[in-house]
Amino acid sequence: MKAILLLAAAVTTLTLLPTSDVIASWQTDPTQNTPVATLLSHELPELVSDGWGGAIITWTDLRSPSTMWDIYAQRLDATGEPVWTIQGEPVSSALSTQAWPQIVEDGDGGAIIVWEDSRVDDSSVFPHRVAALLRSRPG
Repeated sequence: MKAILLLAAAVTTLTLLPTSDVIASWQTDPTQNTPVATLLSHELPELVSDGWGGAIITWTDLRSPSTMWDIYAQRLDATGEPVWTIQGEPVSSALSTQAWPQIVEDGDGGAIIVWEDSRVDDSSVFPHRVAALLRSRPG
């Protein structure tokens, strides 16, 4: 009987202990937002979860007028801090206009980004996979 009471006490104690789950600690103060890209013109942002408490964001960017509109991406970790290159990683910077990015999770911590591209004609669609730990990989 004593062993059963000790076991019950141990189980109760263990269930009352805090868990070690990682919880995202993103900014909640609207005056302290995390800058993702702060250069010139940015449009059409899209965001998905990375499955680890962070996110991957993609947008259309006009930082290089010689290539017209390009697609960039940035990963934020579980604390809301940027992981990749400051101002984002280029997803496509071909000598044409890339616009209207859409993004979905890839189930492996990364994402697949598709966009409309004018390098072949005005309505071609191109995909690219960005990995969670690697900056990008062919899709």
